[in-house]
Amino acid sequence: MNAKYIQANWIREGTSPSTGEKWLFSYRFSQNQVFIKGVNPQFSASANYTIVKEDESFLALQLNNIVGDLESNQRVLKLGIDKPNKQLYINNRLYKQVQA
Repeated sequence: MNAKYIQANWIREGTSPSTGEKWLFSYRFSQNQVFIKGVNPQFSASANYTIVKEDESFLALQLNNIVGDLESNQRVLKLGIDKPNKQLYINNRLYKQVQA
């Protein structure tokens, strides 16, 4: 139901209140893979995923074959789906859909 919807680019960006520097995190989901990048701090990771739970507007993804900076204890991503606003909550943080 939502597996196709998440296959897109999602970003979250802002400005550090202490330094004034801009930061950005992005997730790019493709079929069974996720690529994660960050700027300020620099961050890069990728993993394969399997959907382990799906409700109307919720997905839980089990991560496998993690490569890069992702913490080894972060094996599950919880996604809240907001199709009308083209938004995705990843582990309770809001991301907006962007064009590739």
